[in-house]
Amino acid sequence: MTVLYVVACATLIYTSFCRAVLMSRDTTRLAVRLAFVSLGSSAAFGLLALALWGYSPSLPSVTILVSFAAVQIVTSRLWREGVPARFRSV
Repeated sequence: MTVLYVVACATLIYTSFCRAVLMSRDTTRLAVRLAFVSLGSSAAFGLLALALWGYSPSLPSVTILVSFAAVQIVTSRLWREGVPARFRSV
């Protein structure tokens, strides 16, 4: 279960980074930018908790993370050409 937790966290960090690269202060709503920064940061914190404090992920934690990662993967096609129109600030 720990391996799945690590993979899900890494996926969330990577997909959040990929979206962050496409966003800017001028083109993307603040709420959207904050949501992706929060998602990626939380996943990074999850890995730190595992490595530094011996956190042992529970089944609900793993299933939630895997679900978030699946959403990120499935919706990635909407981001291929940049920030989706609904998330743009302009």
